Amino acid sequence: RQYDAVIAGCVPVVASDDALWAFSNEAGLDGPLDPSEFALHVPEAGLAQRNASLLEAVDAARSRLDALRSHGSKAAWAYRYYAPGAYEHDPLVQGRFPDGGATKVLVRELERRARGSRWPACE
Repeated sequence: RQYDAVIAGCVPVVASDDALWAFSNEAGLDGPLDPSEFALHVPEAGLAQRNASLLEAVDAARSRLDALRSHGSKAAWAYRYYAPGAYEHDPLVQGRFPDGGATKVLVRELERRARGSRWPACE
């Protein structure tokens, strides 16, 4: 659902210490996206210790929401399998190959893996 939120133009609020974004630079990964630029992360411990609500966390970030939305619109490209557009029918059923950013980023990551620049090379 967090990816759907980004694609819909919303700012996702993630209240989990274990959630990682695909194609991100989190946890030492070298992906092209920085989730702190388009999503709010609320540490689990912070919610429990202060008895704070997610709404309070969003309210505290109110001054950053426009910037988060702006970066979110750029990040949405990486999470779409099909380029934005009005489709009368499902493009996959019509035999149209996915042409969105997610496909391009995924292919790039697979190419890096095959060359051995991400993990040991495939044999």
